[in-house]
Amino acid sequence: MSPDDPEVFELLVVAERFYVAWTLELDWICEDRRGTTLIDLAGHPFRTMARPSRGTEWSVR
Repeated sequence: MSPDDPEVFELLVVAERFYVAWTLELDWICEDRRGTTLIDLAGHPFRTMARPSRGTEWSVR
């Protein structure tokens, strides 16, 4: 592994109820540097929605 290799994170995001909008803040340290990076969808939050119960219809606007 070299310093130029990307880090890969696999996230499992589950919403048990409702619709959730979220972003991720990643705190990092590399040698003598540190910071926080906001991870989102080009300035917009990720969106996660629970699976509707059988016989239920949902719509998101």
